[in-house]
Amino acid sequence: MTKQIIIEGHKLCLVGSSTAHIVLVCPVMSEQLHKTEEHWQRIKELSSENGAIKEDFLFAAVEVKDWNGELSPWGLHIEGIGDFSGKAEQMLDLIIKYGIPAIRDFTNRDDAASKHKLQFMIGGYSLAGLFALWSMYQTDVFCGAASCSGSLWYPKFIEYARLHDLPKQSLIYLSLGTKEERAGQAVFSKIGDVTRELYTYYEQSEKVKETTLRWNPGNHFKDVDLRIDRGFSWLLNKFPI
Repeated sequence: MTKQIIIEGHKLCLVGSSTAHIVLVCPVMSEQLHKTEEHWQRIKELSSENGAIKEDFLFAAVEVKDWNGELSPWGLHIEGIGDFSGKAEQMLDLIIKYGIPAIRDFTNRDDAASKHKLQFMIGGYSLAGLFALWSMYQTDVFCGAASCSGSLWYPKFIEYARLHDLPKQSLIYLSLGTKEERAGQAVFSKIGDVTRELYTYYEQSEKVKETTLRWNPGNHFKDVDLRIDRGFSWLLNKFPI
């Protein structure tokens, strides 16, 4: 089943089972919304185990209109890269106040109480991967995050992660391309060390139930959609369907 909803001027595209009890939330650029069904199909295939096809989940793509603005946790200017206006709080508010109620209404449940049993997980690519991980520190709505080639190089994020708490029993998926830490920009070249450091930190954290770090061949722009779907399939496989 597929449905498109407008929430506060942003499109919310839902693909999957209306009886789902697991929801995968993914912020994407406007021009990527048409791939929502492809993501659902690939995640279903990747998450299949022993021939059992997993279908009882919902993929929820949230439109991002201002990539650098709506997904950045705090404002800053990076010379040679651009401005980041730090509007992540507004985007997260949009998802929680308007997106999640719309998703709950979409799911077909016999009683209102059962709607609250939905498990929400969030993930994304690049700056959306950073946003997904940052969101885990803001709310207990999400039980897991997939930061796929996430912009964890973002200045002061690793310090932020060490000073704030995740929800108990969090699931954290991290991934990176093998060539990403060879980027020409000095700020991007830190991504390998920062991602390794965060992975080690999460491995030792009492708040994290399970974490993984997957290395993918290539640079930041190789197999973007596949990397996103691998992250969500890892999260999905942590729950019985």
